[in-house]
Amino acid sequence: VCALVILDRILKTRPDDARDQVQLTAWNVHRLALCCVMFAAKFNEDRTWCNSQYARIGGIDALELNGYERFLFRFLGFRLSVDSDEYQLYLKHLQAIADVSITVPDDPSVQALAEKSVGEKRLAVHRSSGAKPCFKGLVRGVS
Repeated sequence: VCALVILDRILKTRPDDARDQVQLTAWNVHRLALCCVMFAAKFNEDRTWCNSQYARIGGIDALELNGYERFLFRFLGFRLSVDSDEYQLYLKHLQAIADVSITVPDDPSVQALAEKSVGEKRLAVHRSSGAKPCFKGLVRGVS
């Protein structure tokens, strides 16, 4: 729940400089989620794994994860705490999604899977360009 709150904060934060706006893409979503889980664990748990273990689990380089951690921690203004009201609100939303009797909007990935050939073409173009999925696409204008 705390990781979801942190992720939401990242996506809702509107920095003064528009080029620092975080954008969620298919190429950075798992890195962003990994960082949020890591932040939540480090903030709330007494004993946690080291960054190299999180990086191995997430399938990325430890130095890359360290850079993401530094960037996002500063981006959040070093604010990782989640108050009880905010926690309860997000928990209620997650419970509602998990409840089979409540209608949840269609998953956008279903449409993406239906258009698989288009996605495969995009992936082939991405792979042939030699580009690596990273946080460079996360922050507009940062090289």
